[in-house]
Amino acid sequence: MGPPNDGEAAYSLGQGGFITYRFTDNSLTGSDSDQADLHIFEVGPLVEDTFVWISDDNENFLSVGSVTGSTSSIDIDPFLADAGIDPFTQFSYVRLQDDPNENTSNVTYAGADIDAVGAISSAAPVPDNGTVPLPGTAPLLAMGMLGLIAARARCSSPRRGASLS
Repeated sequence: MGPPNDGEAAYSLGQGGFITYRFTDNSLTGSDSDQADLHIFEVGPLVEDTFVWISDDNENFLSVGSVTGSTSSIDIDPFLADAGIDPFTQFSYVRLQDDPNENTSNVTYAGADIDAVGAISSAAPVPDNGTVPLPGTAPLLAMGMLGLIAARARCSSPRRGASLS
């Protein structure tokens, strides 16, 4: 998504729709204070409510309340404390959902229009250790194939001193 750009590339959630963002340059953390930790940039002619969740694994999400349109901030620390989560836990995912109870379906772009999401309290990005990148697997596969070919060639070639007739 990138930095805020006055709605030039905003994503319209649609009536009750949602989107999940992944931080790749950093990760969201709490600040262990009452300062805002997460910034949501909502644009468009209507000010629409948006529910906000965070996750460290893109499977288990923690609700951190809602924002009421425009550019809004959230202090995630009270939500972390209530859930017994360390305030410096690193979160890579933010899920935003348009409030389905707000009836904006009669407008061109129904739902909240998200321009950007920013981690104010942040840390280094969480590495994605779930997959082996292709450049790492291709040489391993090639080496394995060469090894099999060499072993087969050794087994099928005639032995020294053996007669071929």
